[in-house]
Amino acid sequence: MRFQTLVDLPPPAITLRPSSKVLFLGSCFATNVGERMAEALPHVVVNPMGTLYNPSSIALALRLLQKKEIPKTLLFEGGDGLWHSWAHASEVSDETQEACLARIHERWEQVDLAQTEVLFVTFGTARVYTLAATGQIVANCHKASSRLFCERDLSVEEMVEEWTELLSTLSENLKVVFTVSPYRYAKYGFHESQLSKARLLLAINELCHRHPQCHYFPAYEIVLDELRDYRFYASDMLHPTAQTADYIWERLQTWAFPEATQRFAKERMALMKALQHRPRRMDDAYQQFLQQTKERLVALDATGIV
Repeated sequence: MRFQTLVDLPPPAITLRPSSKVLFLGSCFATNVGERMAEALPHVVVNPMGTLYNPSSIALALRLLQKKEIPKTLLFEGGDGLWHSWAHASEVSDETQEACLARIHERWEQVDLAQTEVLFVTFGTARVYTLAATGQIVANCHKASSRLFCERDLSVEEMVEEWTELLSTLSENLKVVFTVSPYRYAKYGFHESQLSKARLLLAINELCHRHPQCHYFPAYEIVLDELRDYRFYASDMLHPTAQTADYIWERLQTWAFPEATQRFAKERMALMKALQHRPRRMDDAYQQFLQQTKERLVALDATGIV
């Protein structure tokens, strides 16, 4: 007797190895799963622009990463005395424009799109906020006055057109894996939230049909149809728990990791966990353990360089 509906994974479309260069962009779900992969593999970059939610802002992030330049029109000084970017989350905000730009470029240095082999993109919502004065879609409102913004939903056609144009500028060897965040936007109303997710799914489906380098991993369906229980959500009943992200991570490994990579990932994650441990006493014995663990990690990563 079965008490769970298992979601069939699509045929494997990517093969990740210890040497693979991977980039994650998108919502907090991309961060949660991406951080797990960054512990498992040595060449993984997660959300260098900060957490991004809508497809248009993620597309802009990729265009900026290609050029490693940002128009000054995207930078502004907020009422909090900090400089922000309309294309970034708050992680790059700072007290001066120069410091903000330095943060942006420091994060950009982590990414070489020309060398990136797999791009994971997580769409969170089709709802966007635009600057009323210019129509610019913003990645984050940075707690600015609501009077500055207009709110609307991207259509399926808009998303497909923008991403089709963007994909034509990326390397043909770059494989793109789309996912949809299972986070539910209660502030829209649950019906509107579902409509937003439906638009994202339709847009991704069309992109995967048009472009052979694009693929879909059913994280959204796994949470809603396979887990399907409030115990897999945080106390707000909206955000998936760490356990949920662990489960998605396990399913993703079975889909994208050959056995050798799974063994490598298991060993590397154990070393990373050991490095994160904080003992009560930072004595000589612990310092020796720390140094030995770091050396083991360097040696392990060197075996994955092929």
